[in-house]
Amino acid sequence: MPDLLPQLDRIDRDPAGLPAKLYPFTRTLDASRLAANPKLVVMNPLVSFGRPSVGGVSTQTIWSRFKAGDSPAHLADDYGLPVEAIEEAIRCEAA
Repeated sequence: MPDLLPQLDRIDRDPAGLPAKLYPFTRTLDASRLAANPKLVVMNPLVSFGRPSVGGVSTQTIWSRFKAGDSPAHLADDYGLPVEAIEEAIRCEAA
């Protein structure tokens, strides 16, 4: 039976114990390294209607601009986010 703890650790709960935010896996890793996935991309029903986002910016918006030719560094500067967050957003959408 697979260990579910890495998946459950990626859910933030509200004070009532209900799921409030989900941090999806953005990298394909073997089971021993699942916990190494950064928690930069978030799915929060209060932000972007629950669509994946980083820093309040939809990953789809970042992906569209990246595909149009903007560099991760340029996007990071435009949105005031670290380059690592932009790269995770791109990785999430490219999957």
